[in-house]
Amino acid sequence: MNKHEIIAQLKKHVAEVPKLTKLNYANSEFPAWKTSVQRTLTDIYGSDSPQYKRFEDAPGKFFKVDTELGRQQSYTYVLEMHESALNTLISRAEMS
Repeated sequence: MNKHEIIAQLKKHVAEVPKLTKLNYANSEFPAWKTSVQRTLTDIYGSDSPQYKRFEDAPGKFFKVDTELGRQQSYTYVLEMHESALNTLISRAEMS
């Protein structure tokens, strides 16, 4: 896969984030999206790569409040951190 194809694949995943942010935390689309991103990253970089690890570790550890609002805020935070990791990977691919 060449650089432009890699960037296009990653941008495709990022383009889905606005739709996901509008959903409730208990949706089934986020897990499917995350699995799709993981497959893409594995295909491009490998599952042992720093790029894959960056995406997986993006949310880090955070304090989660176990209420409806807290779960929704946690979902939004995790989604934003994954989006940020993908944007970093895109920027690095564009610079290479």
